[in-house]
Amino acid sequence: MASSEPQREPSTVSLSEFEELASLWGLQFKWEMTGPFFRVEVRVPDKSGGNKKTVGGFKAPPMMARRRVRGTPRGLVDDENLIGYVDGFLDKVLLDVVHLDKVEIRHPAQQTLSPNAGRWTVGSLYGLGFLLGGYVVLQAHQRGIKKAELLAIYDDPHMHDVLVRLYGRLGYHVVREVGEDLKDIPDRLVWGGIGTRMDADIDSLVRNFTPYARRLIREAKMDRKEEEQLQLDSSS
Repeated sequence: MASSEPQREPSTVSLSEFEELASLWGLQFKWEMTGPFFRVEVRVPDKSGGNKKTVGGFKAPPMMARRRVRGTPRGLVDDENLIGYVDGFLDKVLLDVVHLDKVEIRHPAQQTLSPNAGRWTVGSLYGLGFLLGGYVVLQAHQRGIKKAELLAIYDDPHMHDVLVRLYGRLGYHVVREVGEDLKDIPDRLVWGGIGTRMDADIDSLVRNFTPYARRLIREAKMDRKEEEQLQLDSSS
């Protein structure tokens, strides 16, 4: 006799749930690996069927920070459908670590106005930074990797503080400060700048951000239903 009990939700969020969240926001992931090196992109799907880029379908998720960051990162300017990406490497054999090397995110408000305007954002805990970073962590978790490492870059004092607090809330802890001293040269060569080195246990990270991710999925589904209802009401 079949059980009538509802199926329990897995204890931690999955890659497929992150892909569902991206889809609900009108985005999709692109994951590539060459040896241990990875690049994950979050993109607006190209629905034009040709070379023309389509960016109108992207809707900025709720509660996203919209702070401008100076500079025009090179990796995004020539591709209107590319919203953001993370570069790094995964190593299960020698270091048992995922190394998040570079994160770039285009300012979402520019997607329907001027996608090449060169404005950029670091998403809040509930934004694109969380979507990209969480997806990388889940890729590492799926491979059995135990540690994540990153540098909260010190480009701007305020944004550096925001990053350290954000990563701390997710479960990262401070390892050391990387400055301009001679002793910091090895770290600067590895990370390409100064800032705060932070590490995290991946199992703890996934447990910590699971409630946030599932909350976002629920909110995105409700938003989608409301939009569909509005469309039905307007057409009737």
